[in-house]
Amino acid sequence: MPAEPCEDKSMRDRTLLKCFVYGLLTLLVVACGPKLAQVKKQSEDKRNLGEAYMSQGDYTSALRELLAAEALYGRDPYLQNDLGFTYLKKGRYESAIRHFQKAIALKADYTPAKNNLGTAYMADGNWDMAIEIFKEIVESSQFVLYPTPQFPLHNLGVCYFNKKQYDTAVSYFRRALDIEPSLAASWMELGRTYMEMGKITDAVAALEKAVESNPRSAKAYYHLGRAYTLDGDAGKAVASYEKVASLVPGTSLSERAEEEKRRIEGR
Repeated sequence: MPAEPCEDKSMRDRTLLKCFVYGLLTLLVVACGPKLAQVKKQSEDKRNLGEAYMSQGDYTSALRELLAAEALYGRDPYLQNDLGFTYLKKGRYESAIRHFQKAIALKADYTPAKNNLGTAYMADGNWDMAIEIFKEIVESSQFVLYPTPQFPLHNLGVCYFNKKQYDTAVSYFRRALDIEPSLAASWMELGRTYMEMGKITDAVAALEKAVESNPRSAKAYYHLGRAYTLDGDAGKAVASYEKVASLVPGTSLSERAEEEKRRIEGR
């Protein structure tokens, strides 16, 4: 009668070890699941409080709450976007860029975070990187679903304006205005671009649309005053500069407007 084969002890030990590890991991998942959900909820509550401070323009308090939220649970793309936006508002561009990148890494289709990343590159003067980001947005197959497509188009216009590629800038401002005809920022930047191109009549028309769309825009009135001056209409230029002074008295912009007014009046 043949002898029964002997049991492989090492194989048995490995099997027992696997069973032990699997059981331990199962216990950890069961034990940590509710705790993780609780930590996420605490982080979300902190994020919501930070967003409330953001809506009030209190970015220092917002940052405090958002950093506390990140310490609890940092793998939240919306939290990372909020942190990026807060750092952007505080002029901390490198930190803003880093957090926007984290948001996108966590949620690849997070287009608002991509737009914010491009805006941070713009604020930092990195026009080429900003263009790369905004083009990725507008050339994406998902762009048709983006709720505010006029903004990345406008931002591309601003980038190309700063690179002195004025024809390209005009094309993007026009595309933004085709989507949102009352977008005062695009009318203003379009007017500035036309001035740089020597198209003064077009500049006046665009800047008049800018102040019509946003009568509280001191910057638009300032550039309109410049356009009227170049167009030889001193009276309208002076009126535009006076409007700047009434909208933002005591600011550097109103001081520049007063200087331009005095120069026109020969004082």
